[in-house]
Parts: sequence; C-alpha cells; structure tokens
Amino acid sequence: MVALRVPVSWTLVYLPLILAMFFLLALGTALAIAALNVYYRDIQFIWAVVLQAGFFITPILYPLSIFSPGLQDIFRLNPIGQIIVTARDSILYSNPPFPLSLAYACITSVIIFGIGYAIFLKLEPRFAEEM
Repeated sequence: MVALRVPVSWTLVYLPLILAMFFLLALGTALAIAALNVYYRDIQFIWAVVLQAGFFITPILYPLSIFSPGLQDIFRLNPIGQIIVTARDSILYSNPPFPLSLAYACITSVIIFGIGYAIFLKLEPRFAEEM
C-alpha cells in the first residue's frame, strides 16, 4: 500500500474479520480434504483439478464488473470470491463491505468449517488403521 500510495482508511478495521472468515473457510476445507485423503488417495488429484478451476472462477485477477449481471450473481455464490471482493473493496478502495455479502461469507465460512471439522472428527479415530 505504501509503494502504490494507497491511502489507509478506516475500512481497514474490517481486515481482522475478513482474515478470520478466510481462515475458517480454509481450515474447514483443509480438515475435510486431509481426512478424506487418508481413505481415498485419489482425493489429492481431484482436489488439484478443483483448486485449479476454483482459481479461475474466483475474482482474483479480474473484477466481477467485466461479466453480465446474471454471471455476476453466479460468481457471487463462491464464498472465497466474496471474501476477496470484500477485502479488495475495503482495503484498496476504502468502501465498507456490503452487509449481505459480509454475512453470506461469514455464514458459509462457519458452515464449511463445521462440516470439515465434523468430517475430520468422524474419520480421525481410524486414521492409524488405514495407514
């Protein structure tokens, strides 16, 4: 931000919440993938393809505004996309996040973490048997 002379704004206060949502989403996904990979070795190859596709459907290198409104609504269903757009808007453009997109990202992050944690707890007692 210093190198590009981006001014620091009050919307930077949203950064801890945005990082917490991203952490929960990543942790939930990692727990589920790690537990499933113990039993199904092909998960690592399937996950590599899913991750590659996810990179292209997440607005990291492009803004959502280049798509039609109908496609924008589909892209907004991606919780990581919502987190990235929210971070970009609040940090770089000093726009406060939209409450509904923030709530959607927060709720989906907690749900994905809960599902990943539940999968991990269900499969974890038999990890040693499968190795």
